[in-house]
Amino acid sequence: MNGPQSVKCLEFLRNYIAEHGYSPVTKEVADALDVWPSQANRVLHALQREGAIRIERGVRRGITVLDQVCPHCGSPISNSAPSPSPSKPGAGDLSGGGRASYAAGEVQISQSSEG
Repeated sequence: MNGPQSVKCLEFLRNYIAEHGYSPVTKEVADALDVWPSQANRVLHALQREGAIRIERGVRRGITVLDQVCPHCGSPISNSAPSPSPSKPGAGDLSGGGRASYAAGEVQISQSSEG
């Protein structure tokens, strides 16, 4: 990682996402780093080039920290709002018969009562 600003930015992103359940906007990153938004944008793009984060263009709060994975299945955890599904927004069946749901920034895994 390029310097202390990148380290501080990545730490801020992880903490912000853990607390809020979604990623910050560039202005919030700039405030945390005590820099102008244009400088925060450069730091964010440097982190993306290094593979530490992904920035979805045109998506507000579209920053994903790439090393955040689900402790249960190892899948990347998205930091943006879940995509609605036709049946139930933010929910899905797991291959083992359980259910996974996303609400208020938390992934919840439940086991099926069927045997």
